[in-house]
Amino acid sequence: MEKNDQLYLYAEEKIGKAIFLLAIPSILSSLINLIYNLINSIFIKMLNNTAMVAATTVGYPVMTFVHAFGSALGVGASSYLSRQLGAGSYEDSKKTVKTAITSGIIISLVLAISAFFWLMPILKLLTDDPEVLKFSYIYSLITIVGGITAILKQILIGLLRTEGDIVFPMYVLLISVFLNIFLVPILMFDWGFDLQIGGAALATVIVQGISVIIMFVRLSYRCKYVKWRLFDFGIDKKSLSEITSVGSAVFMRNLLPSISSGIFANSASLFGTAFVAGVGIGKRASHFALFAIQGMANGYLTFAAYNYGADNKDRLKQSMSMLIKNLTLYSILVSILFIAFAPAICSLYSNDPEVIAFGSIMLKFYTISLINQGAYNILLIVLQAFGRNRDSMMVSIARGALFYIPFIYLLPRFIGPTGVYLAQPLADWLTVFTILYISRYMLKEIFFAKEID
Repeated sequence: MEKNDQLYLYAEEKIGKAIFLLAIPSILSSLINLIYNLINSIFIKMLNNTAMVAATTVGYPVMTFVHAFGSALGVGASSYLSRQLGAGSYEDSKKTVKTAITSGIIISLVLAISAFFWLMPILKLLTDDPEVLKFSYIYSLITIVGGITAILKQILIGLLRTEGDIVFPMYVLLISVFLNIFLVPILMFDWGFDLQIGGAALATVIVQGISVIIMFVRLSYRCKYVKWRLFDFGIDKKSLSEITSVGSAVFMRNLLPSISSGIFANSASLFGTAFVAGVGIGKRASHFALFAIQGMANGYLTFAAYNYGADNKDRLKQSMSMLIKNLTLYSILVSILFIAFAPAICSLYSNDPEVIAFGSIMLKFYTISLINQGAYNILLIVLQAFGRNRDSMMVSIARGALFYIPFIYLLPRFIGPTGVYLAQPLADWLTVFTILYISRYMLKEIFFAKEID
């Protein structure tokens, strides 16, 4: 295998360098999503309307719901494609690419049409403030109708990452940041189109659409292993089965947070609009710790899947140990920064002192469980890479349905605002103990060369 061959990264490149290179698109993609949200929040803050800030918290579950489909298809296709490439099944991989793209388009259209019927009833469950409801409906509707851009973006990044095409998606995503900064104020403020909070959502949709078109061209004409012909659509049953087999766990992993975010908004609304806005920005700010962890883990999926397909357990053992150790150290450092600079971080999202105070408390409480996120995300990704779909599904369900949802609903009603702050750390620690138990045989296979029972 030649050094400039893309598969060299999986099989022979130095582990640290290979994982870092493979993770760059995923890390950057996560960072771009955070920057989009931060840019939108900064401009929304300039409108000096706390109800609009709260509306982004209420609308957040809708956004994560849309992204859950793209993430499921992107990770599912990436995992199956990596196993196909590891086994040398290059012709079959074309069917997987076509199936992933076609499925993404169909799901996007169904979501866009159905949103006009179910969106408002759902938002009414999350808030009874008429101003917050009005703004969250505008923001969410634009996000869903334009959701095809978000879903296809995640699929295409996953496909290009599997190909090993790292640099190009990075350039596309970086350019999209600057386009978003340029477009948001034009659409939002009265000297432009005066769309206010709707302009923030529309700008993101437009910029993501441009990114998707560019990556489609790249996939069609420049990729060596992961190929797609322009306008070649269709569904292959076996590919769809494999994609959804892995992707269903990813979907649940993202769907449950969408549901729990809705319950989070509902519980926070018990304590007023300022509290909703504050804990919402605290939660969003905490994602600046997770983007690197989740991005590194998502980038690791193709590496782990390829080496599992090639039966290279020594490479798996070294890579897992290195990632868990380094990501835990990273979490400790970020926790220190969050505790020291929580008010300054939250002030990026709002000018209201009360909102900033609530957000700061939320951010500090989050550090209680941040240290375990490296191990959790790596173990979950390895389960997916190994095709342990039932186990990864169980972990996803446990984290959201068994732990966080009951906590975020019950604790605020029994112990007040502190219940909102404590729900996530408690759920995260219980989830880590759960995944360690579920993964015990897999870890024996990797670290002690014993076959899974």
